[in-house]
Amino acid sequence: MNESLKHLLDLQEVDLRIAEKTRAIAAIDNGARFKTLLHTVQQQLVSNQAALQEIERQIRDGEMELKTIESKIKSLEDKAYSGKVTNVKELSGIEQEIAMFQRNKGKQEERILPLYDAAEALRTEIEAARRMAEAASKKVDAIGAKFEQQSAELRTELAGLEKRRGKAAQRIEPRLLQRYEAVKPKVGGLVVVPVKDGRCGGCNMALSSFLLRELPDESRMRTCETCSRFIYSEE
Repeated sequence: MNESLKHLLDLQEVDLRIAEKTRAIAAIDNGARFKTLLHTVQQQLVSNQAALQEIERQIRDGEMELKTIESKIKSLEDKAYSGKVTNVKELSGIEQEIAMFQRNKGKQEERILPLYDAAEALRTEIEAARRMAEAASKKVDAIGAKFEQQSAELRTELAGLEKRRGKAAQRIEPRLLQRYEAVKPKVGGLVVVPVKDGRCGGCNMALSSFLLRELPDESRMRTCETCSRFIYSEE
């Protein structure tokens, strides 16, 4: 095996390890799923809290209106049954007014009661959302810490490999290195491959008889006529 081939194979080995570490970093769970869940829950929490505030405002307004009605009823009842009203017609008018306010009170109570139920349901949802958000937040923090640790270790390894690659590349003739770099992105990593049964070990296409006869001559590098990979004989 000539020196150029050996240096190219060394560079390829480093490149394959760099690709492996890069994929490993990309595959680390960074908590994206739980971040999305946390964001969704927090948005729902804000929405529910705003809805609860609005319902509580309506309840307060309704209760104030109810107290106003009850105060009017009491005032009219005190007036009607205090013994000071002796005129039958006036008393009848007061009783009719009391009846009207009683009806208004019933209607007001019918409007308020569903609001109590809605407020209670929202409080339950808010509490559940808070618990879910807290759990998701803890999960995000835990996964984030693990991600930072694992990715830091891999980045350190990757930095070491990049230095090794630089040194490996310096040992290769510029024209061969340029060709290697040009072919690499096209073929997906394996740029230097052995010949197997007269076929390129990369694209598996049959090589010409002329190229196969020239292959044992290690004075220069040969390339596949189909995929342009560097090829060599393992024999």
